[in-house]
Amino acid sequence: MILPSLAAAGMEVMVARLVRKLAARGHDVGVTCIVEKGILAPELEAAGIRVSLPGAQGLVNPAWLMRLGAHLKSLAPDVVHIHSGAWFKGVMASRKAGISRVVYTAHGFIASEARIETVLNRIAAPLTNHVVSVSEHLAEVLKARGLAGRDLSIIANGIDLALFKPGSDAREIRRRFGIGEATLLVGTVARLEPIKNQAMLIDGIAQARAKGVDCAVVLIGDGALRADLAAQAQRLGVSGHVHFWGLERNVARLYPELDVFALTSDAEGTSISLLEAMASGVCPVATHVGGNPAVVGDAGVLVGVKRPDALADAFAALAADKGRRAALGRAARAHVAARFSDEAMLDAYERVYEKCVRS
Repeated sequence: MILPSLAAAGMEVMVARLVRKLAARGHDVGVTCIVEKGILAPELEAAGIRVSLPGAQGLVNPAWLMRLGAHLKSLAPDVVHIHSGAWFKGVMASRKAGISRVVYTAHGFIASEARIETVLNRIAAPLTNHVVSVSEHLAEVLKARGLAGRDLSIIANGIDLALFKPGSDAREIRRRFGIGEATLLVGTVARLEPIKNQAMLIDGIAQARAKGVDCAVVLIGDGALRADLAAQAQRLGVSGHVHFWGLERNVARLYPELDVFALTSDAEGTSISLLEAMASGVCPVATHVGGNPAVVGDAGVLVGVKRPDALADAFAALAADKGRRAALGRAARAHVAARFSDEAMLDAYERVYEKCVRS
């Protein structure tokens, strides 16, 4: 596996889980990071997974190609599986090492992606055996941008249904922040970065409270925008109802405490946190972008991008109808169980690897 780092974010969590489960099936799997190892690396290393950092930072200095190529040549893997943010480097280093079996998974794109990134991806695409998209919408984007490669398939991210499940009676979030039982507790799990647009979520909470809805939000995760988001909440007069949890490795225990899970991203592939929340039986509200409609299906509420007014209306309706929230939570769990299981994802990736080896 090659990716920028093992940071605590959706793609990285998914890759770490994929690595563990492939290893459990008897495969020899390692991870190569090209920027930094990241917070998830020690956990994988403790489980006996090889995590490497060969010094492939930067792009202008060609030394990265020599180092990454030499590293891959020493490993001599049957298949190199590259993930978003490392496509060009991973492909070029694989070719340098004489490795021709290359898989790439696109986890998402943003509209404002740097032009150089687009150019480099177009160089990498024809040198890739198999391109994987995590959603049908993203597959169409890949085709439109000429990045579908020689072979394209769709493999949705999978969730461990035994880990993410409903039923907890804990009140850890409410106790920490003094949130009353009658308050609609909205939560989100994401890095605090522009693409995730938590600013829309805070606006939505402010507008809902202005309409008389007793609601609060907890933001689980951290990032560059924390101070800006806190300032926004202060400016809107809702700082007492916008709570920052920070980074959390054991998010599975927190999801069942939420009344509503909100994902207000400007763009998404197949959101890991959205799947985790739904598997935990939480009613989802998400923006109508990327893979979100396919993930939510009929088991939640979709709102327009940058529409905090629509978000506020959704919160108001769900606050007033506990029965509907519960029904949507049950439907969400069933929907994820039917379409987004870990085992289905693992089986699909194994078929891709086997196809590459046979070729």
